[in-house]
Amino acid sequence: MLSAPVKIEFVGPVVKIHGKLAGDNTYFEGGVLRYGSSGLLVRSGTGKPAGILTSFGFEPGEGKIDVPAGSNPDVVVAAGKAWVPTSVATQADVGKLFMIIDDNSVETVAGAGEWCVPCLDYKPGFALLDFGNWIIST
Repeated sequence: MLSAPVKIEFVGPVVKIHGKLAGDNTYFEGGVLRYGSSGLLVRSGTGKPAGILTSFGFEPGEGKIDVPAGSNPDVVVAAGKAWVPTSVATQADVGKLFMIIDDNSVETVAGAGEWCVPCLDYKPGFALLDFGNWIIST
């Protein structure tokens, strides 16, 4: 899980999605968020990924927001191609599917029924993942 904001480099067009954060957690810009069972955005879980957190309250944020229980602030997530920091990707992973573990962790898909994204390119320490193209692994 993220403990500080992460600068994410997007490549090409990005779709901005407005949503609301689930309460009782700390969120960081650059984290991958999912839809929780309530339809609110969360840092981890098994729901469909929404995208990468880019701003708070529809304006560029300050990198971090502490959300108290019972509060659901507005945010913007971005869905598109993004260079994501990862220590697990290699050149051999280009073309494979990656699943999202939490707001900061990805790994190659190990089984069926996981929400995942394709890996389009690799450079040392980063994978280019297409967060605009969610797939359920088979």
